[in-house]
Amino acid sequence: MEEKTILTEIRILSNLIRQKLWSNPQAKIDGELIGGHGYILKYLAENQENGVFQRDIEKVFKIRRSTVTQTLNRMEENGIVIRKSVEHDNRLKKIELTPKGRQIHLSFKTRAENFEKEVSKALTEKERQKFLDLVKKLQLKVEEQSL
Repeated sequence: MEEKTILTEIRILSNLIRQKLWSNPQAKIDGELIGGHGYILKYLAENQENGVFQRDIEKVFKIRRSTVTQTLNRMEENGIVIRKSVEHDNRLKKIELTPKGRQIHLSFKTRAENFEKEVSKALTEKERQKFLDLVKKLQLKVEEQSL
């Protein structure tokens, strides 16, 4: 029997979450599957008053600049976000939700919260906290690794 590894199990869990939460007709905008955009929409909605820039998304979600650029381009094409120049620096573009983006965020927020509640039922509160502590510990270890 094949030995289970942490990385493989995390990948499988991530795939299952993505499939269950985002891969259905409700997870589409104008026929396009939006997947992980929901997490970015949530971040934008919760931080709009502070001003959100691409580098913020890169840092918070720990994703590459090129990936964020591609994602924001797609979101802008779909009318979910707009980029606005900042007065003091034309190179900076503030990212804002459009009315369509806010509507989609509310829809996904409800789905994500309900899904989180259902999944969390598998754990006691103590197990849940331990899981979150372990995940954070693994994140820190992965960040310090260089291959």
